Amino acid sequence: EVARLELELPGVRVAPVENLLGRVRSAMDGDSALLAVKTGKSASWLWAVDREGLTVHRLPARCAIEALAKKVSEGVRRGSPDADADSAALYRSLFGTLGEGIRRRTHWLIALDSGLFETPLPALRDDGRFLVERHVIQTISSASGWLESGQRRRPAPSSLFLGVGDAIYNTADARLDRNAAPGPGALLLPRLVGSGQEVEACARLWPGDHVLLEGAAASRENLLKELARGPAVVHLATHVLESGGGNPQGLIALSLTPRRESELLPPQEIAAWHTDAELIVLSGCHSVGAQALAGTGLLGLTRAWLAAGARTVIASIWATPDESGAIFHALYRNLGEGGVTPSAALRAAQLEMIHSSDWRARPRYWAAYIAVGEQ
Repeated sequence: EVARLELELPGVRVAPVENLLGRVRSAMDGDSALLAVKTGKSASWLWAVDREGLTVHRLPARCAIEALAKKVSEGVRRGSPDADADSAALYRSLFGTLGEGIRRRTHWLIALDSGLFETPLPALRDDGRFLVERHVIQTISSASGWLESGQRRRPAPSSLFLGVGDAIYNTADARLDRNAAPGPGALLLPRLVGSGQEVEACARLWPGDHVLLEGAAASRENLLKELARGPAVVHLATHVLESGGGNPQGLIALSLTPRRESELLPPQEIAAWHTDAELIVLSGCHSVGAQALAGTGLLGLTRAWLAAGARTVIASIWATPDESGAIFHALYRNLGEGGVTPSAALRAAQLEMIHSSDWRARPRYWAAYIAVGEQ
């Protein structure tokens, strides 16, 4: 069933499922565990796999888990006084029956089911500590997808950082060509001044070359041109909008065109592109949001970039502030040390935020970001 569903996605190759358990265990290192949650009407299940073997755990029914996950997400986002207690309750519901061996694994690969994709996993409470304080957390689409991605041949990574920020979003922006004829109704959005500061600071922290697309240069044409150069990292500090219809999806908003028309990138278009980027960062509001499909993860911007060839996508699960991007400064400082995976660098950045002395120490800021991918 998983293979059939994945065949419907553009650019996604289906991994063979024969002896899947044995091959997954062989591919894992001794410090990793793969946790897969499948929710059901009367009961849900958690599969926990490491090099030592497989354990299966019965969980509460789907309605109970989903209701608690939604409560936790809203509570963390709003800074509710009950957020810590609810986060601890959700941790117990999902992972409370795990054995000590799995708990000791530092790197957790987690495949979630519908209703759980937007859960702030880093902020769950385990014996008084945040989950991110105990584990590197990486969300994956499935065990077969993770395995197939690890076996895929890739070219040597480049050293190029590509940043997109401070696009032109409204006709009052002085950077817009005043001589251009107006288009048939553009979406007028507020300028993200902090996004320019964000990508510029991240580029300075990156150890290799960098290209920044800001203002009118933040266009589809320029983005495709720079992607053809094979950047190692693509950092998109843009508005992310939600489409209409019965199955809303995220749309990346680039600058208004010279004709003052909105330029939006839907997931279907991105999935048809090609990139060998090690990391895509979507720092826009709620960039992870999408339609959920059983066995495949989110069919939105994160999944689209993975289908295009990216190894890891860091995205937000709720609205984020337009600021200079302190968490991303920490991300790139840690990523630049060499040998650090994006999910581990994100964890290090979140730990820095937790131990800071300002508003960024609150989970509502740092727990908004998750690492999704197959690395």
